[in-house]
Amino acid sequence: MRISNMLHFTENHPFYTGRFFALGSLHYTMLHSVYQPMIGSKAISLYHVLYELLPAHQVGYSPIEQQRKLFLSLQLEPGLEGRRKLIEATSRLEAVGLLQTARYYQQQEDDYVYYYHLQPPLLPQDFFASHHLLFLLRDTIGEAALLRLKERLLAPHPPWIHLEEMEELTVPFYELFRLSVEHQESEAIASAWDEVAVSRVRALEAREPTDELRFTHAEILNRFPRASRNRPYVEKLDKRRDQLAFINYTAVKYRLELPELCRLLDEEGIFDASGELNEDLFTYHASLGYLQGNKRREEREANIQKALDLQTASKPDKPDEVPAEAEVEPMYQLDVPERFAGKCDKAQYNQMLRNEPYTRMLERFFQGKPSTHVVRLFERIHYSYKMPDEVINVMMHYIHTNRLSWSKAFVESIFTDLLAREVRDFEGAVEYIRERLEIAEKSQAKASAAKKRSSGNTRSRKPVPAIVTEDVPDDPVTDEEYERILQKVRRIESQLK
Repeated sequence: MRISNMLHFTENHPFYTGRFFALGSLHYTMLHSVYQPMIGSKAISLYHVLYELLPAHQVGYSPIEQQRKLFLSLQLEPGLEGRRKLIEATSRLEAVGLLQTARYYQQQEDDYVYYYHLQPPLLPQDFFASHHLLFLLRDTIGEAALLRLKERLLAPHPPWIHLEEMEELTVPFYELFRLSVEHQESEAIASAWDEVAVSRVRALEAREPTDELRFTHAEILNRFPRASRNRPYVEKLDKRRDQLAFINYTAVKYRLELPELCRLLDEEGIFDASGELNEDLFTYHASLGYLQGNKRREEREANIQKALDLQTASKPDKPDEVPAEAEVEPMYQLDVPERFAGKCDKAQYNQMLRNEPYTRMLERFFQGKPSTHVVRLFERIHYSYKMPDEVINVMMHYIHTNRLSWSKAFVESIFTDLLAREVRDFEGAVEYIRERLEIAEKSQAKASAAKKRSSGNTRSRKPVPAIVTEDVPDDPVTDEEYERILQKVRRIESQLK
């Protein structure tokens, strides 16, 4: 549901429902076993509420009521948060084809009336033929659960019977019945025919091409090389709708254009001798091309940004356009490292982190001699990730003061996390490193506590016998002393048992 203004969708707005079907036991099984894992229980609850607005023995339109009934039935609070949850539930139903939503503007009331048109859930044979729904369910519950669900809901056709070789024996209507043309149509029958025609036209106009593939078999075949070894297998894809759907799904997933798709299908080993598509190899090549394309795009954007920076630097700066340095609030100031102690105070150090370019701060952290690896690493982060200098400076302070690794994997993991959290300023970067330090302190405290517990348990162990050295005295041992030694040994052995 596309709502641009929340004031146009409240619990006080009127609505009504249209339903022209009745649910059976198989429909309920599809709703709760297939659709609910994809769209959630809240959306399925809304579907049941809208369905029950009409009695089970009727089809048509429900009376006009306020949407407050929907809020109360779904236990949603009337307000902005409740409206968002209701819009999300309707959007999920619309996305999988269970609901169509429209609204009508009343000029007299200066308000909208909302109309919810319910659609029946697809039966197993139709659902498992809808590739986009099938792949969504696979991504939600996994391939193994999907196969078990298909075996439970869809009974297979006998494999030894070929449908194309069957003989049609069905008797058509006109061979068995004859209609009388003498009586004229009554007004009721004529109006019924008009309503059916109008409803069919509206249904055709509202229908969306949900099963439409991105690249049809004809488009792929026209672009595919005629002299290719895989040409016969590609020609048979029109009879393998599952493979064609997987190819289109992979093309959408990795943003493949038609030439790239045909090039992948022309690779050696994509099809085996029987014409089966090697899905793992096809996906691997597609993902590899996707990663290489992203890398080239990042390099291209970095080169463009470097050129723009050089053009900006070549222009003479006017003396009255010197940017003012940004101040750092005391609560966001970082401590001065040992390397900068005595050279600047806390405020000056944070001013440098906030306003200096990252290249100058990098030279200061490495005492003027940063390695080529580190320079290229932060250059890539600055241009590819588009990280501001102040954020990079704070992260360099964090790595330097905590004696962390300057390796590519570790540094990129930090900036990837920053990119995901949308940290773009000095204050956000300071809060981020403080959060990481707090988590590290908690884990270290847990480790030390566990170490203390393990050391306490060692006290209850048996006493360790003394180690006898090889320093033997020169004087011989008398018989009495030897007897006393034997008694001590026996006593120690009895204590150890």
